Amino acid sequence: MKNTDTPLTASLLKINTKPAYRLNLTKKIIADNSLLEEVILIAKKDKDKVSAKAARAMELVGVQNIALLLPYIDDIFIISKTNQRDDVIRPMAKIMELLVTHHFSKKKKISLSTQQKEEIINICFDWMITPQKIAPQAHSMLALYKLGTEFDWVHPELKLILEQNYAQGSAGYKARSRKILNLIKV
Repeated sequence: MKNTDTPLTASLLKINTKPAYRLNLTKKIIADNSLLEEVILIAKKDKDKVSAKAARAMELVGVQNIALLLPYIDDIFIISKTNQRDDVIRPMAKIMELLVTHHFSKKKKISLSTQQKEEIINICFDWMITPQKIAPQAHSMLALYKLGTEFDWVHPELKLILEQNYAQGSAGYKARSRKILNLIKV
């Protein structure tokens, strides 16, 4: 049976139709860990539209409960490094931001290892220096800023990239860059 023939794939392909539908699907995936595993496999293996929908579903799960994605962090890294689709990279970048934000929050819902933080840094810097849309770069900027509070070499590198790309950046890129540059004390 092809992935396009499964009930989960059919549900994923409808993911952007209505907010209520997205919420119901997210709750269904959260309630059944095997569905989350299947979503991750679809995002990992497929290079078509359904992989983007699976990545979006992963993001929606992460927004609700980022801790559920932590056991799959290696898969998230693989998807982030190998899939070049804009509609997959954007949710992966949001997941990176969520992971870092929750790691550094006062309520600390998750804890990332040094190796995991270094992997996030590498992925986010890659998104910063390659042609990407604004959303992945904006999520990367915030993740890198927060990680730079722990890795002292990150802020100078991030500042350099932001300053170099500022002039040709979109209005959204410039706004986020200004915000991050104001936070960086290098």
